[in-house]
Amino acid sequence: MGIEELLERQSGVIGRLQLRAAGWDELDVARTAERRGWRALHEGVYLACGAAPSWLQRSWAAVLLAWPAALCHRSVLRLADGPGRRDGGDAVIHVAVDRDSRFVAPAGIRAHRLDGLGDRVRWDLSPPRVPVEDALLDVAAELAGRTGDGRTGGGRTGGGRTGGGRTDDAEVAALAWLADAVRCRRTTPERLHDALARLGPGADPGRRELLAGLLAALTDLPTPAAEVRRIEVSGPRSA
Repeated sequence: MGIEELLERQSGVIGRLQLRAAGWDELDVARTAERRGWRALHEGVYLACGAAPSWLQRSWAAVLLAWPAALCHRSVLRLADGPGRRDGGDAVIHVAVDRDSRFVAPAGIRAHRLDGLGDRVRWDLSPPRVPVEDALLDVAAELAGRTGDGRTGGGRTGGGRTGGGRTDDAEVAALAWLADAVRCRRTTPERLHDALARLGPGADPGRRELLAGLLAALTDLPTPAAEVRRIEVSGPRSA
């Protein structure tokens, strides 16, 4: 693929590694950047104009900086929502990198380390990204206090259940998040179950158990579309 084709496919963003692979040396890169007014978005990543980058261009720049990498987490959902979304969630670009990657994310980028990155990413999409269902589960787990690397957050110390069999507030928020995704037709419970089944053997067992419980609760809801608001207020119905 030629340089102009790459620029078109990547929303006007290109990386030094791609230019070097096309036969350019460092002097060629520097001269062209100066002559054409390319803007450096990161070290070795350029926007082929001097204008302020769009969210999509910043996303491409993050992926190219961390390469091999792909969009994940809330950035996949932001991309699916399109350019009209304005909810203040654009500041951080979430990228998935391999568990063993040495990438250190600068300000404005958050790296998520995944096992088996190559098999979990849609490399044919532009920009490359994990499936929507994977992103939804990642956000749900984080809302419930379980990060992708197996750590607990938000003061959580255990499996996520409070006394008396009640689901705690964090899990209520995660369940409401998934129910809302179904209500908005982002996905279906069946596709979410398939995404959970795709998690590799290296996945944190506590996180897997948490997500399985959330999906079981989601499946048990009579109608996720009607239940989501009530869940946020009062929690799931008692068994």
